[in-house]
Amino acid sequence: MLAKMKLLDVRYTMLTNTLPVKMVDAVNLERDFKKLLNENGLHSGTTDWIRKYAHLLAFFTNKPQEAIDLLSQAMANTNDTKEKNTYKLDLADIQLYMGNVWDASLNYSQIDKDMPTDVLGNEAKFKNAKLSFYIGEFKWAKSQLDVLSAATSKLISNDAIYFSLLISDNLEEDDDDEDTVAIVFDGGASNPALKKYAEADFLIFQNKDEEAMVALDSVITLSPFGTLVDDALYQKALILIKRKDYFGAEALLQKILNNHGTELLGDDAAYQLAQLYEYYLKDSSKAMEYYQKIMRDYNGSLYVVDARKRYRALRGDTLE
Repeated sequence: MLAKMKLLDVRYTMLTNTLPVKMVDAVNLERDFKKLLNENGLHSGTTDWIRKYAHLLAFFTNKPQEAIDLLSQAMANTNDTKEKNTYKLDLADIQLYMGNVWDASLNYSQIDKDMPTDVLGNEAKFKNAKLSFYIGEFKWAKSQLDVLSAATSKLISNDAIYFSLLISDNLEEDDDDEDTVAIVFDGGASNPALKKYAEADFLIFQNKDEEAMVALDSVITLSPFGTLVDDALYQKALILIKRKDYFGAEALLQKILNNHGTELLGDDAAYQLAQLYEYYLKDSSKAMEYYQKIMRDYNGSLYVVDARKRYRALRGDTLE
């Protein structure tokens, strides 16, 4: 049974990290997840697979209501607060995906209130701030992100700092027309590039990568010399990696380092290049070059520890 579960993990990872998604693979995986959960039931021992199955239903086989029903049933079957809130976090993600902004925000807020000092609570607060970012409530989103910059989780803290700086660098002071009724991107005169980037980011969240690429191109067109150019290029590179267009991604990441290497995404671009060379383009010397660049030029980066480990492994050092 464990082997069956691990095999589903591998298939799920392959499906969710490859573009374009083959619907036949998604449907077959959905069938096998359903069979496994029918055999084993909904309980704490199958939480991970319940969550993946729900994500698959909502984001890949276009059955969000089935995913909501599954998560609601799983929540009803547990009295564990953290487990219940873990399901609720996934439920809120699906509600946001469906455009039910207020339902999603309410659930994120409830998790944050239930577990304010837990990583799960911080993740819910971060996702609620991202929701505000998507709908154009940039000032409110930034205020929440600033609180999260001191989060216990370094990953959440770094993401919060990144989005806070992204907003502050691109927000015009006269932005008083924020629309909070629905996810509507009006393309108005105020903050057009930032609004278009928020639209692209939401499209990526929805797995609408083709539309996201168009929106990211629009960000660059709207502000060709602005501070969002490297962000747009980086997101495009990540989409190209999922499409297995490794040379296209390489060119974009190199462009970021050449033109924006001292900006916030410099270390991210260097790390993605190192990973690209090591795992996809199979060029160990180039991978070592960029791992070394992270250690040398970005010594405060979140990637330094892993870069040092990968550099030593590629060099042939004996690691414990």
